[in-house]
Amino acid sequence: MRLHTCLSLLVLPVFGLWASFAIGAKLDLGAIDPSQMAETYPDFDQSLNRAVVGVPGSMLASGKDFYGHYEDMKDLKFVKDKKAPVVVYMHGSGQAIDRSGDFPKLKWDYGYAEWVTQAGYIFVAPDSYGMKDRPSFSSPVPKENYEQVHNIRQAEIAQAAQSLVQQSYANTDEMYLLGVSEGAMAAARYHGKEFKGRLVLSWSCEPGYFTDYPKVGAGSKDPVLNIMGYRDFYFGKDAPYSTGYAKNTGNCAAHLSVGNYKNARVIIYPESGHGVSYNQHMKGDLLNFLSYWVGRKAE
Repeated sequence: MRLHTCLSLLVLPVFGLWASFAIGAKLDLGAIDPSQMAETYPDFDQSLNRAVVGVPGSMLASGKDFYGHYEDMKDLKFVKDKKAPVVVYMHGSGQAIDRSGDFPKLKWDYGYAEWVTQAGYIFVAPDSYGMKDRPSFSSPVPKENYEQVHNIRQAEIAQAAQSLVQQSYANTDEMYLLGVSEGAMAAARYHGKEFKGRLVLSWSCEPGYFTDYPKVGAGSKDPVLNIMGYRDFYFGKDAPYSTGYAKNTGNCAAHLSVGNYKNARVIIYPESGHGVSYNQHMKGDLLNFLSYWVGRKAE
């Protein structure tokens, strides 16, 4: 363990603490076909159509950053033959999109769309509540209720990935999957190969009230960034929502060590709780991870 030069930030090397958990045979973890989900939710495609997007001005003939919906991108005039890295963002539980202003944005003053777009990446945030009758919960509920939602989130990622790899503006060698809380579990669990790296924020890759099947679906060489608040109320070491899990450490280090994720990094903010998005170091840590890996081969 080493202390970062900035005293409010603690960085942990990845080391082994406990063995990975068995995966339930009845759970299609990380492998949910969006076409099958559409059979249950006929308007499932609205999750992507109504996704919040950001496109850097360097990609557009207008030269101005664009913020809107994914379905609007077909009307944009892109600079010919130019491609940009892509970040797909999976929001947390609850209604996460604010459409009260001139353009849609993330609620709670989350800065991810602006940070990523202004850094030259295309930002895509599926709206899990874009479809009608999407199940929701008020914790705590039985774990099968959570798994029903987790399956929907997996299908949302697959739907976004399948569309993005067909777009001429997307650098499909440089696609990254970012998630917060419920969305972080989705980003971690997804086992598709479309994404070069994962950013898992406010989820600890451990069993608890949210799931008995923690999983990282990325390949062992794939870059992974996990950022946790030491005081996380839901997924921290002593989180009241996850009592009875004595081996939990409150971060993904153990799981990533067991899986030999050599390009993984775990960061803990000692004074943060579940809301790591507001930590003063978040923007720098997130963008530094992305800029380090774009154009670099993961070996």
